[in-house]
Amino acid sequence: MKQPRYQPTTERFLRYVKIPSQGDPKAPKDKRPTTEDQLIIARVLNEELLQLGRQNEIEITSEVLPNGMVLGHVPAAKGFENSKHLCLTAHVDTYPYPNSTPQVTPIVHPAYVEGDINLPANGTIIPAKELAKLVGQRVITSSGDSVLGADDKAGLASIMQAVSKVLSEKTARGPMTILFFPDEEDGRFHAEGLPRELVESWDMFLSVDGGELGEVDSACYSGRTVTFKITGKDAHPGPYGHLIVPAQVIAADLIMRMQAMPTPWNKADHGGYQFPKEVQGEAGAATVTCIPRAFEDSTSLILVEELRTLGAAVASDYEGCKIEVEVKHQYTSTADAIAANPLLMPMLAGALRKAGVTLIESRAEGGTDGAMLNLHFPNVPAPNFGVGAHLYHSWAEFIGEDDLEMGMDAVAEIINAFAYIK
Repeated sequence: MKQPRYQPTTERFLRYVKIPSQGDPKAPKDKRPTTEDQLIIARVLNEELLQLGRQNEIEITSEVLPNGMVLGHVPAAKGFENSKHLCLTAHVDTYPYPNSTPQVTPIVHPAYVEGDINLPANGTIIPAKELAKLVGQRVITSSGDSVLGADDKAGLASIMQAVSKVLSEKTARGPMTILFFPDEEDGRFHAEGLPRELVESWDMFLSVDGGELGEVDSACYSGRTVTFKITGKDAHPGPYGHLIVPAQVIAADLIMRMQAMPTPWNKADHGGYQFPKEVQGEAGAATVTCIPRAFEDSTSLILVEELRTLGAAVASDYEGCKIEVEVKHQYTSTADAIAANPLLMPMLAGALRKAGVTLIESRAEGGTDGAMLNLHFPNVPAPNFGVGAHLYHSWAEFIGEDDLEMGMDAVAEIINAFAYIK
């Protein structure tokens, strides 16, 4: 039986999602990348970049760095050597959903008409209300026992196919860096390890990632991690129970008192919050990890101080208890660098229009790859562009074939438009 023919970006996407590339959030913090699978897809992408150079008789350079990053350079078209320098980036890892098979079996469903889509594994259902914008499109899903990996294999496919299109059609392009990196889902971008001179030469760092087609994040949260290290006292609970200072109970008390603060489930629209993400421990010692988030860095710092104050108050209520607080700045808002470049958003809007896509300006209620970059390189404008992934980080993740192709066209138009910015 003849296989159905897919559009070029879809064919590339289907190849990529079949390559397992989950990261391992439990790996040692200094391990980069955290899994060998990510190196496998990195090598595939690296070879495909080099092949594009050979096919188009252009000197593209690319290498897989020891940390798993793919770092490529596409030279400018003749006459555009002095154009602004564009970095296109996406991450190779997929979300490590618990009890999920790392091997993705993609399914391309017929043109969607109506109703839920029932996937064959695990009773996974995609509700009709989530599919309403995809009427008439073929819908791509997993089999229901894994994430699809459109976050961010859709970004990888869009960038690679857009570069292929721009080169084969010989349209305008300035100098470009192509950067693919591992372990984004665990926040291990490690932008500080990139060559400073290279990063400071970038005039835009465009991450192509999950999100509604046409969505451009011109701001995002500033994110920190606050870790409470609780020291209690352990003893035999029978004869010496009176000596116990139960750190795990104190941790529970700490979390319960956080309910009076803004949390993801009781915050105002687009408001900041703190979230007790993880707790572990026993009587002798326990830890509580919180992630305060806010659009304004000043608000993020206020949340941190409120958590410090709470920790001190809880410690004072338990004789013999000690609570230490550690704070780490994970990423910062992208808003300032983008606002400092007023031509950027109109350029993106015009490029998207040429591809038949409407720009939807938004503020990401979370971090972006650009936010991790801006923590170390605050002056590089770093918007995030969505190419149509839906319900990512779940077994019901899906993307429309036409959206995927239009997202690729939009990236190609951005490359072209950016070459003309002075």
